[in-house]
Amino acid sequence: IGTVVPLDSSTVLSALEDGVYKTNLNTEISELYVDMKQILNGKRLNDGKCDPQGRFWVGSMHLEQEKGEASLFMIDQQGSLEQKINSVTISNGIVWTADKSTMYYIDTPTSEIKAYDYNNTNGEISNEKVVVRVPETLGFPDGMTIDSEGMLWVGMWNGGAVICFDPRTGEAIRSIDVPAHNVTSCAFGGKNLDMLYITTASLDMTEAEKRAYPLAGSVFKVVTGVTGIKCDFYVEREK
Repeated sequence: IGTVVPLDSSTVLSALEDGVYKTNLNTEISELYVDMKQILNGKRLNDGKCDPQGRFWVGSMHLEQEKGEASLFMIDQQGSLEQKINSVTISNGIVWTADKSTMYYIDTPTSEIKAYDYNNTNGEISNEKVVVRVPETLGFPDGMTIDSEGMLWVGMWNGGAVICFDPRTGEAIRSIDVPAHNVTSCAFGGKNLDMLYITTASLDMTEAEKRAYPLAGSVFKVVTGVTGIKCDFYVEREK
C-alpha cells in the first residue's frame, strides 16, 4: 500500500500495485476503483494525498527504480484518471498551501522540492520551480506535510530525521532526530493538530544499521510546538 486517503469515517481509497481500491473498513471488503494495470506495468503506486477540492493525487515508481519511468496522476471526483507529471522516478511527498494557491511536490532522487501554481477549480498546475534543494548529507526527501505557517516537514530517507524547510528561502530551519535510518513520511494529528506522527521503514539497511536502529519500521510521535492543517478527504460524485 503506497498511501491511503479517507472518503468518510468508514471508507478509504488505497493505492496499490495495479490501481486504486475502495475499502469499507467495517466489512473489510475492497473493490477496484480505478484500474491502472496497463499503465502500471512494471511499476506500483506510491505516495499521494487529496487536494483541497477532494481529488486524489497519487504517484508511481518503477519496481526497479528506473529513472524517469514513473508519473504523478490525478483522479477526479468521478474516478477519471489524468497524468499530471511524467518522467518521474520515485513519486513521493505532495501538499497544498492553506490558501489553495500552491502545490509542493517531491520526486525523491532529484533531492528537490518543487512548487507549482495550483488552480483549485480545475486542478491545473503550472510554473514549475525548485524551492528547496536538499543536500544529500541530510538524506533523500520522502513523504511530506505542511504546517499552518506554510513550512514543509519532510521525512528523510537515509537521513534518520524529519526536517522542516522554509519554501520561501529554501533553508532547513529545524530537524527532529528519529530513531530509524529511513524516515518515510509524517503527518500532523491529535486533538489540536500539534502532534507530528512519523512513519519509518526497516528496508534497505545494513546489518550495522539494523543494530543501531532496532525500532526501524515503527511509527513515532512528537509534539512540535506548531500546528498542521486538516487533511482533505476524497470527494466522490456520480459519473
